[in-house]
Amino acid sequence: MHQLRTPGQPEWDEREWIEEGRRYLLERRLGLPCTQPGWWHEPAISIITLNRPGELRRLQATLRGGSHEPLLRPFSRLAVAHPTPLYARDRDGRRRTPVSPFMPASRLQPPLGAIS
Repeated sequence: MHQLRTPGQPEWDEREWIEEGRRYLLERRLGLPCTQPGWWHEPAISIITLNRPGELRRLQATLRGGSHEPLLRPFSRLAVAHPTPLYARDRDGRRRTPVSPFMPASRLQPPLGAIS
C-alpha cells in the first residue's frame, strides 16, 4: 500500500491513512464495531516514474495532445488510477488503466483518458 497516495490528496505524502484502513478492515473482519473511514470511497491513485524506454514510446504514441509537442519525457511522473476490477475493463474485456501526467494541484491538467 505504500505506493498509493493519500486518498483525496495525491500530492500529499502522509501514511496515517494506511493504518486507519488496515484497522478498519481487521475490525470489520473480526465482527467488531467499526466506522468506515471518510476517505474509503476515494479513488486509489499511485504515482509512478516513467523510466522504461519501451513504455515511454508506447504511451507517447497514445497520449498525443492537441500539439505536436510530446506530453511525456523520460522520468515523467504518472498518476495511475486503480479502479474496481469490474470497471477496469473496456467493452471488449481488455484491461484499461486510467493514467495522466502527475502534477501538484497548483499545476493540474485535464485527464488524458485510459490507456490499454
